[in-house]
Amino acid sequence: MTIIIGISLLLACKNKSREENDTVNYLTFQTAQKAKDYQTAVAALTAMAATDTAKYPWVYDSLALYHYFYLNIPGLLKNPYTALHYCETGLTANKNNDFLKEMQARLWLIEQKDSLALLSFDNLWKKTSDYTHLWSRALILLYTGKVQKGVEIIDEALKSQDIDKKTVRFINPDMGVRETVNAKAAFLYLNARLKLEENNLLASGEYLQECLKIDPNFVHAKSAVYEIQKKATQGGERR
Repeated sequence: MTIIIGISLLLACKNKSREENDTVNYLTFQTAQKAKDYQTAVAALTAMAATDTAKYPWVYDSLALYHYFYLNIPGLLKNPYTALHYCETGLTANKNNDFLKEMQARLWLIEQKDSLALLSFDNLWKKTSDYTHLWSRALILLYTGKVQKGVEIIDEALKSQDIDKKTVRFINPDMGVRETVNAKAAFLYLNARLKLEENNLLASGEYLQECLKIDPNFVHAKSAVYEIQKKATQGGERR
């Protein structure tokens, strides 16, 4: 009996110690997140993932996002392995986690697995009707040479009756920008990018003006305006 009581007390102490560690790790993550101390935040998240993911089911979402975006250094070659690992681990625990499916598709694009990413965004669009996924599909098609199919998606989206009420999420590690913008502005931005690739600066600028009229804080559109100004000073445009 004494042995049983001793074992019970030992287990109780271990459980209490684990709960205390979990609380410390969670509070550390919150503090580091507020301070934008991303290295410390990731260390705390990793410790949380190693102890009790049932208590913090969002921990893999955060780890994937932090390794994809917050720990990214713009301009340096990316290694998507760590973020993909957390996506896959999280999806093993919950195969219906749409956030991790989206992150996984974004990471596949870094690995140049365009077909897999396109299929994933297609499935997410059909499941959620989230314009972020439709926008991503159009972008992939445009930049993999299937321009006509991409343009068709853009045109259909812009004709949609509810597009003014929808949004598109941008997560761009290269620019260090996360923003949510009006969906109509986002699809007009794709038209602007397409015209910019064609070196039609006037048409691109007109689309960007329309974007910024709808969403004046659209960072990607502002950046594209700068690109147009730079190109214009370097050699004009093709008409």
